[in-house]
Amino acid sequence: MEIIKTGDEKNIRFRDYQFKIFFMTSNKNQILFVLAFNCLVTARGKTERYNEMLTTHTLRNLVIAGFLGEISFEIYAWLVSPILFGVALGPANLVIALIKIASGVTVPYWAGFLVHFTIGVIGFSGFVWLTHILARTSLILSGVIAGFILWFVAQGLLAPVVGRTFMMGFGPYTQSSFIGHVGMATLIGYVMVSLQRRQALNK
Repeated sequence: MEIIKTGDEKNIRFRDYQFKIFFMTSNKNQILFVLAFNCLVTARGKTERYNEMLTTHTLRNLVIAGFLGEISFEIYAWLVSPILFGVALGPANLVIALIKIASGVTVPYWAGFLVHFTIGVIGFSGFVWLTHILARTSLILSGVIAGFILWFVAQGLLAPVVGRTFMMGFGPYTQSSFIGHVGMATLIGYVMVSLQRRQALNK
């Protein structure tokens, strides 16, 4: 704990948190009034983490990692999944079904694919980063956590919306989807770590 006095104000810092304490003096004794504290606002560790989200380097890393993660997902979905599980993954079909339910419009497959690809590049990488910020875990572990959540959202929440069973009965498609989502998000975390290390070496 560190106490810094400035006039009638003292800032008490405990680890990453800072509290403001003000003193008022009476005739007989000194009365201490805790008027306010701003531990969440001035938490240095968290502030630095949130500021990182606003840097150009971080945004660029998110796009690069998301792009590579999505490319790897599509390669797995079309080439590897049929070999391992006997079924190709088609998340674009889920997107098409959701758009039709929401708007009544049936979009072509290429449009559904483009929407999912864009969400994968920007949304999935952003979700890995957000998990890293909130859970305060490593980027690779955050990728594993984020991938699991994304898999559950796709198969457990969105699939029933378009008329499929919960988790699609935990069949081959769901099992393959698990590997696809967790693998993609973990790769995103790994790429982001690698890019950060490269930037640190170039400084």
